[in-house]
Amino acid sequence: VVGIDDPRWGQRVAAAVVAREPGSGLDEALEAWWRRHLAPAERPARWRVVERIPRSSAGKPLAPALRSLFE
Repeated sequence: VVGIDDPRWGQRVAAAVVAREPGSGLDEALEAWWRRHLAPAERPARWRVVERIPRSSAGKPLAPALRSLFE
């Protein structure tokens, strides 16, 4: 999850998701989970399925690389 620029709010949440079984129904399943577990401001404004999360040599997610997925 990273912050991306938003003209109205300054920043919004964006999420890169690694799906075990991508395909039909994933959109609806994620939206339902987010509605049950996250406040509206915490829900991703944008998201996309990726094969893997880009990480540094220390294993930490690379925020700039993640943000570039949403440009």
